[in-house]
Amino acid sequence: MKAYILRALIRALITMFFVATLVFIFLRLSPIDPAHTMLGEYATPDRVQIIRHTMGLDRPIFIQYFQFISDLIKGDLGYSYINKQAILPQILSVLPYTLELLMSGIVLGILFGVPLGIIAALKPNGFIDQVIRIFTLVGISIPVFISGIFLIIIFCLNLEWLPITARHGTGLQPRLLVLILPSFSVAFRMMASVTRLMRSSLLDVLKQWYITTARSKGLKERVVILVHALRNALLPLVTYLGISVNILLGSAVLSEMVFMRPGIGRLIVESIIGGDFPIVQVMIMFYAGIVVIVNLVVDITYSFLDPRIVYK
Repeated sequence: MKAYILRALIRALITMFFVATLVFIFLRLSPIDPAHTMLGEYATPDRVQIIRHTMGLDRPIFIQYFQFISDLIKGDLGYSYINKQAILPQILSVLPYTLELLMSGIVLGILFGVPLGIIAALKPNGFIDQVIRIFTLVGISIPVFISGIFLIIIFCLNLEWLPITARHGTGLQPRLLVLILPSFSVAFRMMASVTRLMRSSLLDVLKQWYITTARSKGLKERVVILVHALRNALLPLVTYLGISVNILLGSAVLSEMVFMRPGIGRLIVESIIGGDFPIVQVMIMFYAGIVVIVNLVVDITYSFLDPRIVYK
């Protein structure tokens, strides 16, 4: 296991190197000129040239690239083109908002999705199963920004149960209240996917011979489901959770824009619009790093759920 983790970390570093290189190249090839974007209506050729020289954008691209990689190796994430502030403090200031949104989305997706999937699998093709399958179809089909807008219209504008933003303070209670709707908008699709996956996985496991053997021993159905079937049915779910991180990160970006929340998603969108290349580079690498780490954690979790899986 230790050798596997070491090799996985080396692969992760190589992956991050290629991600950094591709991001650097694509940003430099984009039609967005940070100097022109910063100056706006005051942009003149002379002023644009001065700003580009100040940013170092007039240097050969390979020199810019080696400077970028050298700074990364040193742990220097650079400074924003727009506000001239260090990038790391800006990320750390909004990171908690995105993490709490992602974690609440994952928790809600599992908390509602797993029980619904179990209920549907225990009564296949029944009325409840049909209702749940309709819910999963709707949940997978509706984009995050559409579900977010509907939640705002229903619970904020019509019922006035929840606020869109924390207008009445920044304490724990206002922060939790403004987190409810964004969390459900992010988790809605995940609930549907987890429900569908849990249903199909559990139905497949319930057909296996060891489930028949457990029932023949006179074990209660609850014990058969929770002890023997559920653990094996969770393996595909663990795989999906690793993949769903990519989906949730994209959903968080849309949710933060719809609900006007601070976060890394909103920061990266504003940086792209403003041509703030240093922040965009670091944020995309940050996203890629999360995906790489989650995939490693999923592989390790596999070995705990199924002792037959051995990594060499």
